[in-house]
Amino acid sequence: MSDVVAIQTVPVRPAYYADFQGIDRSLERIAAEMRNSTPLWDCWNATCDWRGTINREPAYYHVTESGDVKVRTVKFINFERIAWAEENDTFVALNTDRQEIVPEAFLGGTRVNMTVFQGQLVAFGNGGQTPYKFTGNAWNFLDIGIQPSMGVVLQNRLFVAGIKGKPTEVQASRVNNIDTFPGQEPADTSEVTKAAFIDIKNLIGTADEVTALGAFELNRLAIFTNDQALIYVVDPDFSKWQVDQRANIRIGCLGPNAVVNVEGELFYCSRHGVHAISRSDANGLTLMSMSMSLKIEKLYRQLVKETPDRAYISCAYDQDDQLFHVFFPRANEQHIRLTLDLSSGFENPRWTASDSLWATCGDTLAGRFIYGTRGGLYEVAGRKPDYAEPADRVRGQMRVVTPILWHRDPDNTKQSVKMRLIAAGQTRLVIRAFNEQNVELTTIAVDVEAGDALGDIRSDVPLTKSFELPFPYRYRGVWLSIETDEGDIGDCRIIAFSFDVRQNQDAGAAGRR
Repeated sequence: MSDVVAIQTVPVRPAYYADFQGIDRSLERIAAEMRNSTPLWDCWNATCDWRGTINREPAYYHVTESGDVKVRTVKFINFERIAWAEENDTFVALNTDRQEIVPEAFLGGTRVNMTVFQGQLVAFGNGGQTPYKFTGNAWNFLDIGIQPSMGVVLQNRLFVAGIKGKPTEVQASRVNNIDTFPGQEPADTSEVTKAAFIDIKNLIGTADEVTALGAFELNRLAIFTNDQALIYVVDPDFSKWQVDQRANIRIGCLGPNAVVNVEGELFYCSRHGVHAISRSDANGLTLMSMSMSLKIEKLYRQLVKETPDRAYISCAYDQDDQLFHVFFPRANEQHIRLTLDLSSGFENPRWTASDSLWATCGDTLAGRFIYGTRGGLYEVAGRKPDYAEPADRVRGQMRVVTPILWHRDPDNTKQSVKMRLIAAGQTRLVIRAFNEQNVELTTIAVDVEAGDALGDIRSDVPLTKSFELPFPYRYRGVWLSIETDEGDIGDCRIIAFSFDVRQNQDAGAAGRR
């Protein structure tokens, strides 16, 4: 009779990390670990969606018609055509995808704001310069007797502001007439659809001036200054214009390109963060400003401080992927973008960052999204299935950094056995692990080969593959840096990771490494 030998095993407990929340700098790195979700200290060139998964940003291809110019503003003219402002050493030029160019449209360094009214694209430049309109095949001066620096369309009128010599005035065109403003109206005109204006200097109570305009809810005009906003109810009949007394917005906007409509709300960028003008949950009537960037307020303020002229900060919203982007132009041309994933709703904003393309601006229309960069225009790949997209793609290097992970026990030293990574895609991930004193423990390369295409790994069907990695290290806390190989453009999605930690710790060895 043979003896039965029992194999003794050391019990382990898993420390599981999933439901990634994007960048969260609201707490110090040593105190950011949470029980039911996982905030990230850094997340570059990726987004965190409503499932809590980390998705690598899509690939992009170059719009060859744009060349390699420095694009400062981009706007869709219609479904197929694009216009942009490009900067050289001396001037800012206006150009289109058919090379209809005005090489010396504005002085160098001009901030350009664009909007579309009556099927014509209008380009405004700051500093008292005459705006342009694009009529379909050529740029022409918009000679309206004033030189505004911004415009927005609402209730069949073009509202403009930033007028030289009239910093608190907002002028509106005649209804359905791009060429007639108050200065062109006959003195005896009594029509309620005539051109009109609003002057807010006696309403704001300070020496401030108009910095941006926004339109929302079909008939609400937001007039921003540096420190506050007034909301007007407007109508084709100018005699019905009035201040919305239910609005109380005491945070201003940085510039004319830093405001955009997002899912029916008006998002804008202030000195302190990103805010949304929305209706109060209490009564559904009061308009108030809600902060969307508390998790990244320190990072946001740092980027604003590093921007040479904060009025050049801009934003855009990608409706198809529910991504809100904020662009920070930098003096060294290595521009930064912050991205907010809104797929989980306004109550749980998930922020990430990007230096991919070094983008300066963006615009969207009918599913397409265009980025303006220091090297021309780039479009998000895969958005036009009926269009032969170029084979050459570029993609930013995904980089994820966790806060210090204590496995819910910040006091004791742990002995880990192995690590598990649950991921999908077609790429190689390089994982570097450090202890709480920033001493590197190991570097592990993982070839992820789960999911055949971008559509697969982003679908609602859970597509996962678990990679078990040896991890025999002692530490009190650990943090990870996870990167894709530089130059690799494969898809990647990280669902979760975990550590198997021995349960019977030697208390006497708590201080040893």
